[in-house]
Formats: sequence, C-alpha cells, structure tokens
Amino acid sequence: DFTAMRNFVARYGAWAAAVSFFLMVFQSVAAPLPAFVITLANANLFGWWRGALLSWSSAMAGAALCFYIARILGRGAAEKLTSRAGLKSIDAFFERYGAHSILIARLLPFVSFDLVSYAAGLTSMKFWPFFVATGIGQTPATLVYSYVGGMLTGGARTLITGLLLLFALTALVVLLRRAGCASAGGGAWRRCLPVGRWTHGTAPKTGASPLRGQDAAGCGTRPSWPSEREDEGKNQ
Repeated sequence: DFTAMRNFVARYGAWAAAVSFFLMVFQSVAAPLPAFVITLANANLFGWWRGALLSWSSAMAGAALCFYIARILGRGAAEKLTSRAGLKSIDAFFERYGAHSILIARLLPFVSFDLVSYAAGLTSMKFWPFFVATGIGQTPATLVYSYVGGMLTGGARTLITGLLLLFALTALVVLLRRAGCASAGGGAWRRCLPVGRWTHGTAPKTGASPLRGQDAAGCGTRPSWPSEREDEGKNQ
C-alpha cells in the first residue's frame, strides 16, 4: 500500500532516506515488496527528483548485490531467493536477445528487475557491463514513476497504485506460464552460465568459462549454440 509505505518511511525522520534505501535493497534480494511502490513513496515524500535519485541509487545497489549473490553462491541460492521457473524464463530471454539482454530487460517494465540481476550473475558476463546497462535501462522508468509519485494524492494515488500492481501481477503470470510451457516441451535449455551450457537435470559447476561468440568485454555477441543433431552425433 502506497500510503502505508510512505508513512512507514516518514516516521523515521532524519533516517527516512536511509530506511528507504535499505528497503529497496532488501526487496531486490527477497522481493517482498513491489519496487515501484517504494519509488512512488520516495517521490511523494522527498520530491520527485530527490526521490528519483534515491530510488535509482538504491535499486542499483540492490542489482549489484543480487548479481554477486548469484555469482558467488550459485544457482541453488538464486532459485531459493526467486523461483526456478522465473530464472528459466530469464535464461530464455538472455538466449534470445544476446548481448543486449540486460539493457532491453531494464527498459521493459514487465520483466522482473530482480530475476534479471540474479540470472546475469549466473552467466560469464562481467559486472561492469551489467551495471552500466542496468543504470541506463532503469532510468526512464524511475523518472516516470517518480514524477507521477510526486503528484499523486487521494483517489488518484490509490488508482495508479492499484493499476501498477495489477500490471505487475499479470506480467508475472505470463512469464511463469511461458516458462512452464517451454519446460513441458522437453527442449533443452541453452544457458549462458559459468559452464557454458547445460540441460535439465544438471547443475552448473563453480568457475566461469566465456560464452561461445562472446567478446572480451564478457557479453559481445549473441551466443551460437550447436544444434541438437550435432549434440546427438557427438554422443553416439
């Protein structure tokens, strides 16, 4: 609830900004709260441009933390903090869009911010390309939410918050259904993970190896995977 969030942060007075920063980072890791509710509350409480700066910087810190949790602790920890189906959907998204996956994902409001950060940490992508793309990609949405949040009052505030919540839930259902359909199809998931690629039932090992078709920056070109027929031929 927007009002409850604003009042909760406001009651800490001089520490309100620090509390808001912590909440944004915490929701990135465990996702108990919609990030846009915090962004709207920040704008309404601190003014739209100060709120935008606070929301942007705290979201960046949360993205970096998620990235390194996945990078250090591996896929098992990431799945416990998110969901297996959600990570599968982002894996497929990465395969489809290749080097530009992070920037595209950040520009699309219906793609989970946290899932993208965890999934990126499971790839051989380097941190700074991920961090820069995240910063650029999330800026438009942060500015829009903050500008709207700074003007929201009364019934309009409730309406906008409700619509955004409905939109977020609908997007989550669509992503989970797509992941479920792809999994039921029996096709092997091609992932840009630390061990290159793996299929259902196998877990990634520690240690990173670069993607096929990857450039020196860690995410240069779209990975080119061998076909299923080639794999079958090698196994015979």
